[in-house]
Amino acid sequence: MMFAFCRRIVFLSFFGLMCGTLPFAAGDEKVRFNQHIRPLLAERCLECHGPDAENREADLRLDVEKEAKQQAITPHKPQKSELYLRITSDDPALLMPPPETGKSLTAKEIATIRQWILDGASYEGHWAFQPIVKASPPPVSNVQATEIDRFLLAALDKQGMTFSKPVSRQQWIRRATFDLIGLPPTWAEVQDFVNDKSSEAFEKVIDRLLASPRYGERWGRHWLDIARYADTHGGSAIGFTRFPFSYTYRDYVIDAFNRDLPYDEFITQQLAADQLELPKNDPALAGLGFLTVGMQYRNPHDTIDDQIDVVTRGFLGLTVACARCHDH
Repeated sequence: MMFAFCRRIVFLSFFGLMCGTLPFAAGDEKVRFNQHIRPLLAERCLECHGPDAENREADLRLDVEKEAKQQAITPHKPQKSELYLRITSDDPALLMPPPETGKSLTAKEIATIRQWILDGASYEGHWAFQPIVKASPPPVSNVQATEIDRFLLAALDKQGMTFSKPVSRQQWIRRATFDLIGLPPTWAEVQDFVNDKSSEAFEKVIDRLLASPRYGERWGRHWLDIARYADTHGGSAIGFTRFPFSYTYRDYVIDAFNRDLPYDEFITQQLAADQLELPKNDPALAGLGFLTVGMQYRNPHDTIDDQIDVVTRGFLGLTVACARCHDH
């Protein structure tokens, strides 16, 4: 499959109940740094004990594991960890965060930090750079729940809650059709689905929508936004700039989504289709529009800089703009 959301099972999950992350409590799964601790540190501690050297207090960094464990955290021993002693202190002069900041920790948040230290105070890198692993569905009260529903139901079970009642078939096909192709279903499509009592009724709707040309138009536009595409003319620092054949890139993207083009090929064609020794009129060459339909500047180096920016933001989710001036 080309993109994760192209997978039928993920699309089906869009129509279910979505649950946020719940606070840690005794008896829950192991405290995770990224899920439970990092947000607390970011909100309550890092303004004074983070990366900003000019405003750092007591020369203490809590966002860097080595420094934090040298000064404030003793793994497995909360009572010997300065961090824990400070957040539980009865002395207003020692209590952290300081009372006057209005950022005091709740009892549950303190318990979370304590448990994290007891578990070894393990840090984790940014979630975006963690290797992808397949999670096993957790045990839940409803043993007949699907795999996706089991993840959602696990969070609800902890709160003594359950799913809302299923929507009607009319509502479901309306939601599915808007989600996948951005258009409402026709009357005939609604009636066909409502009257289809087969076990494959839902699957047939999803397959039909994924096979629709409208699917590529609906979802391809999001990639076109990343590529800073416009049908009329591109952004320009040198006046009105026309891209009369920009539509070929638009059509390439829509077709790629509709054909479920493998993602590695999708990337390669947009970055280096001209190096693939393709026939002169091969449609894949239009993928190079990713690099060429953007901003145009009088200084060619600025145009190249914009191309680098769209590549790194689009494919890595990061910017390397600083490297233009700072290569150290």
